[in-house]
Amino acid sequence: MIDLPDWYVTLPREARLHQGEVVFECPVAKWKEAVPDLTDLRKAAEYQVADVVVMSQDCDLENDKVPTVILCPADPLPAFKGLWEKEMQSRSQNPTDRAWRKQIEKISTGEVTNLSLLNDLPEDFGALKLIVDFKEVFSIPRAFLESLVQSREDRVMLSPPYREHLSQSFARFFMRVGLPTPIDLESA
Repeated sequence: MIDLPDWYVTLPREARLHQGEVVFECPVAKWKEAVPDLTDLRKAAEYQVADVVVMSQDCDLENDKVPTVILCPADPLPAFKGLWEKEMQSRSQNPTDRAWRKQIEKISTGEVTNLSLLNDLPEDFGALKLIVDFKEVFSIPRAFLESLVQSREDRVMLSPPYREHLSQSFARFFMRVGLPTPIDLESA
């Protein structure tokens, strides 16, 4: 086993909200793909509970610059592996251990731009690796989220530079630019 510096720091209950904080069982709203009736927006969203990571910048949180907080879902690696296996099977591919290892390596090196792999949580928080998915982004009122996390005994967040690495991966996913016409390499 590799001896790694601490990826996480535990937070006291009264601590302010932090970038890179993992919030377990956070209520979030998700827009339905097919909206039945636009005159009643309550029917356009569904509510769920998800484990999430705070993606809003620490400087904005500390200086009260944002009324809402950006969150991304964070799934335990075993749950993500199950979804990956189903996806492979739906494409008539065999989800082998070798293919899984290759997929995890691609995620950990940033080749899969919408996903980021986080190292094992501390023992008190399940000691599982997490997969953060940037394709799904939630926003939640800051006051609500602060009240929620400060009502809990145990809190955990990514340590520097791991939280900054996650933030950079998030930014890299959103700053991609696809060109409508590729560069002509024949004449180069």
